[in-house]
Amino acid sequence: MGEVVPTAGRCTASVKSNLRMIKRVTIKTSSQGLHEFTAQVERVVRESGAHEGLCTLFVRHTSASLLIQENADPSAKRDLDRWLNRLVPEDDALYTHTTEDPDDMLAHVKASLTATYALRARESEAMARRTR
Repeated sequence: MGEVVPTAGRCTASVKSNLRMIKRVTIKTSSQGLHEFTAQVERVVRESGAHEGLCTLFVRHTSASLLIQENADPSAKRDLDRWLNRLVPEDDALYTHTTEDPDDMLAHVKASLTATYALRARESEAMARRTR
């Protein structure tokens, strides 16, 4: 349903969409590190039929993070993974949170160091094209 909004003597029409979709995507991993799951998210967005909108990704685990990085050259991911491992080493004597898995505390630290981004669907498509 459209809505007409007067703006400085002109009328502009905006269309409100009621499209709302919640889809759970599970990413199974066998090790710590950076894991690519762009294809799974692209599939969900494509199947939604939306041409523009906001795709919100929520990570349910407290020692995980979302990170958008270049994927045109695999060495970028490899270098970032190595840098994070050097910055946040396993078995650091400073860690006192050791009751869960041996790598749990370092995962918490890495998750706190990496940022989470929000992009509109069109922006993420353009970014994906530039980095392929």
